[in-house]
Amino acid sequence: MERNGKQRGNLLASAAIGARQAGRVAAPVAPLVIEAVFAADASCSVTIGSATFVLPDAAPAFVAALGTLPDPGRPLTLAVRGGAAARHVGAIVRLIGSAGFDNVTVLRNDDA
Repeated sequence: MERNGKQRGNLLASAAIGARQAGRVAAPVAPLVIEAVFAADASCSVTIGSATFVLPDAAPAFVAALGTLPDPGRPLTLAVRGGAAARHVGAIVRLIGSAGFDNVTVLRNDDA
């Protein structure tokens, strides 16, 4: 299409390109769920999939396991059960952050 001597884009062609590009949009990624269960002795069992780590002793292994997971930019949910103080939950969130995950939601999950 030409206007005032200049070549202009074709709206139909632009719409076709947009439709082609729409197929390349990634589907939303389901959040990774980590369960943390606190015991009376202040230890904490943290589960990622089928692997369980008892913190604080297994903190390096926990961070290493998180580091092997793909896409640290995806959402992560920390489901907390038991008598956890805020500082204990904060320590786990710091460990998660040290593995590169920065989109963390903490849920209190005592009913589960």
